[in-house]
Parts: sequence; C-alpha cells; structure tokens
Amino acid sequence: MVQARRLTLDEAVAQFLGGYFATNERSPKTVTAYTLDLAQFRAFARTKKRLSSIRPELIEKWAAALKERGYKTASIRRKLASVRCFFAYWVRRRVIQYSPMSGLKIELAASRVLPNFLTIEEVSAILREAVRMRELRDDFLSIRNLAIIETMFATGMRVGELVSLRLSDLRLGERSLLIRGKGRRERLAFFVEPTSYSRIFIYVAARPTTASEALFTNPAGHALSTQAVANVIRALCTRAGITRRVTPHTFRHTVATLLLRNGADIRVVQELLGHASITMTQRYTHVVKEQMREALERAHPRVGM
Repeated sequence: MVQARRLTLDEAVAQFLGGYFATNERSPKTVTAYTLDLAQFRAFARTKKRLSSIRPELIEKWAAALKERGYKTASIRRKLASVRCFFAYWVRRRVIQYSPMSGLKIELAASRVLPNFLTIEEVSAILREAVRMRELRDDFLSIRNLAIIETMFATGMRVGELVSLRLSDLRLGERSLLIRGKGRRERLAFFVEPTSYSRIFIYVAARPTTASEALFTNPAGHALSTQAVANVIRALCTRAGITRRVTPHTFRHTVATLLLRNGADIRVVQELLGHASITMTQRYTHVVKEQMREALERAHPRVGM
C-alpha cells in the first residue's frame, strides 16, 4: 500500500473525478453534484490528509456538521452516497484495503416535509387560463404553452425531461412519448385523454421548421431551457390567481398525488414517474393519508361529541 500512503485526499479526489466519469457515463448534473460534494468533504477533512488516513469517525462528524448547518436529510444522504462511491472506487483499484464507509450506519431523521401539490381546482384554473390565452392570442407561444401544460399534467415528467424531448420521441399514432429519465432509463408516457392529445397535435403543426431536434422550442426554433418552462408556469399561475409558489416539479407532485388519490396502483405511478425505487413513490401515499386524516377530522360525527 505504498501508493495509498503517498496519495493525498486532494489528489485522490482529482484522480477520481477524472477517472470515474471517463468510464461511467453520467449526466452533467450528476458530475457537478459529485464534484461539489467531494470538494465539501475534502475541505472538512483538510486537503493535506492522506487517503489511507480517513476513518469512519471523520465521516460521522462530517454528517453531524452538515445536519447542524441545516442541510436536509435528502441532501446529506446524497453527499454520503457521493463519498461512498469515491472510496469504493479506490478499493476497486486496490489503492486502499477497505472503505471507511463500509458498515458505517449514520442515523438521520427522516424528513417529514410532504410534497407540495396543486388541488384539482388549481389545476383546472391553470388549464382554463392556458386555454383562454390560446383562444385570445392564437399565436405560436399560446399554442406551445398550452401544449407544455397538457404534457406535464398528462405525464408527470420532470422539467429536465420535458426540455430534453425530441420531436422523434413523440409518437402521435400511439398517443405516447418516449422519455429519457435519470440514469438514461427510458420509459413511455401516454396521452390517455383526447383533449390533451389534440393540443399536442395542434402544437406540432404550429412548431417552426428548424434544425433543432427539440420538441418544444421558442419562436426562433431553439430548444427551451428549464427556466423558460418555469417562467411559463409562473405567468399562468399569476393569471389564474394562484399566489403561492408553483414550480414545474409541483406539477409532478400533483400528478402522482391525484393518481394515488383516485386509486391508481402505486407500481403504475412508479413507472409513470420513472422512479428507480418504490420508496420514492411511497412518499405520495403519505400525502393521501394526510388528506384522509384531515377530512375525517373535519367531517367525522365523533369529532366534537
């Protein structure tokens, strides 16, 4: 283990980022997250430390420090996952004998923050406003914006997946979309309601002729950014009289919550949303249960007796 004794944590992180992502294709967002997480860990551990000198106690202290600084449980878990991958890489390369993360269990309180979602009345108000703008203006932007809203409500896709859609991903004959999700996992989404399908069809006919493969574009024919979609949603919510913060991800939460409330199988919802684990989908069942509890508290005849 001569190499391990010589390799500093600073050097190990730099070599990991250069080597791991050269052979493991990941999205730019994932690369950025790993880079930031490891830089943060490196700063906490002090960069001059040797790779072989890192002990489980140091990682436990780092997790505790993150918690004290107000990081959410999900963020801390992600950072720990980045560090776990980092040490596993050097074990595979036989530079260190074992990972300090091996067998390490760090208890983190589960987050009780429930997903923010829209009510069915708010969904209807946003759709009505999008339709009204379409009828009032009858231009490319109003046609596109209505198609965007319909697509998000029909599929529950992430905004990053929406702006990454290609024209060829739309299969009008099957009324479906091919979505490329996290980890490059592909899934199909369907327009099961004829009105939403017809609005997508109208948009495609109005889409400008362009060299871009993007499904949703601006008037110049360039692909939209995630911020552009967020701006569309913000403007429609303002016109619909919705004052609370609504993001593209709010639409995703809304689709999942309404489907489960209406009796959809949780495995179907998992597939629709592209969750790798059923655990991610199960958090929406907590929303439905909370709604049930609140409804019973308001209406149950035993309350107040």
